[in-house]
Formats: sequence, C-alpha cells, structure tokens
Amino acid sequence: MEWKDLLDSGLAVAAFAAFLRMVFVDVAEMKARLARMEEGQREQTHLLNRLANATEALAYRQGVRLRKEKEA
Repeated sequence: MEWKDLLDSGLAVAAFAAFLRMVFVDVAEMKARLARMEEGQREQTHLLNRLANATEALAYRQGVRLRKEKEA
C-alpha cells in the first residue's frame, strides 16, 4: 500500500468515528429531552388532577354533584 492509500483509509476511519460519536451524542440528547418531557407531563397531570378535585369539592359544597354515583 502506498502512503496515499493509508492516508485515505485513516481519514475514512476518523470520519466514521466522528459520525458514530455524533449519532450517539444525538441519541443521548434525545433521550434526555424525552425524559424531561415525560416529567413535565407527569407534573401537568398531577396539577390537573388537583384542579379537578378542588373544583369538585367546591361544587359539592354548593350542593352540585359533578359525578354520577354508581348504582350497586
């Protein structure tokens, strides 16, 4: 092999390694972003449940039933 072939193969290996690093970094960032989105969704669900419970409690105090009672 000539030195040009060695240089070409070395550059190809370096480029492939850089590509793999870029892909794995992007995947890690996407996983972290997804985890943050899931945490935000859990927080929103929690707050929405609290709001629904508070609304139902206020309505109950005023004599209004928001939910139908199950028949036995």
